[in-house]
Amino acid sequence: MPASISLTETQIMTALRAVLAGIVAPSVEIIRAEINRVPEPIGPNFILMTPIHRVRLATNIDTFTDTRLTAPPVAARDSLAKTEITIQIDVHGPASADNATIISTLLRDEYAAQAFAAAGYDVAPLHAEDPRQVPFINGEQGYEMRWIVDVVLEANIVVRTPQDFADEVFIQTVASDIVYLP
Repeated sequence: MPASISLTETQIMTALRAVLAGIVAPSVEIIRAEINRVPEPIGPNFILMTPIHRVRLATNIDTFTDTRLTAPPVAARDSLAKTEITIQIDVHGPASADNATIISTLLRDEYAAQAFAAAGYDVAPLHAEDPRQVPFINGEQGYEMRWIVDVVLEANIVVRTPQDFADEVFIQTVASDIVYLP
């Protein structure tokens, strides 16, 4: 059995997108950034999400599962890694300042904790930076409105690896009073 992961980057981004979709207008398109050959959304207001940083928050927590006598049999070691993930949210368009303020405010609120819990993944908001205005130069060399909010999430990622277990232990005694000559 190769190593497997319980929470992928795609699932983390899906959870964040679901929360963002619940707090901005339905006309605002929300996509992942840095995907080649994908044009900028057509609508005037849109959001791009870019994962930019991962930091380990604690030492692994290891648990062991031995269910070899059940179906399906599992003999595994689960290593929980509490991870801080920073995602840059680029908010574009005429409503970008207002949308960035909404995002920053609600991702610091209990609202976001409940919204992430409803998304069904082991992801929770930790912090959102204050919005900052950063000009964006489009392909036609024109300036567009863009506000950026860095969102910090905690993802509890479990990496599962195979683990050997013993069915029986054979003990052999060795006399301790034997003298071994050099």
